[in-house]
Amino acid sequence: MAQLLARMDRDGLVRRTPAEHDRRVSLISLTESGRAKLTQVHSALFETNDQALQGFSADDVALLLDLLRRLVANLDEADGPASTEDQAPDHRS
Repeated sequence: MAQLLARMDRDGLVRRTPAEHDRRVSLISLTESGRAKLTQVHSALFETNDQALQGFSADDVALLLDLLRRLVANLDEADGPASTEDQAPDHRS
């Protein structure tokens, strides 16, 4: 994330401002140039989503989103790296 923000800062897309309450914290905001790119970014995002979901029904998409949300929730609940005995079985067979 730090590298991505550094490139965006270098390219004039974001501005870093030190936080008043803690100088170690940087507040990140879009520049005018960054805002101007939003339409282009949204367009590319929607095109990619359309391509990735081609041939999926609305029910397929709903199921996929539900499964992904559950997967993320499981990862969010994890306290840290699982030990070997705590790991889920390998379902790749």
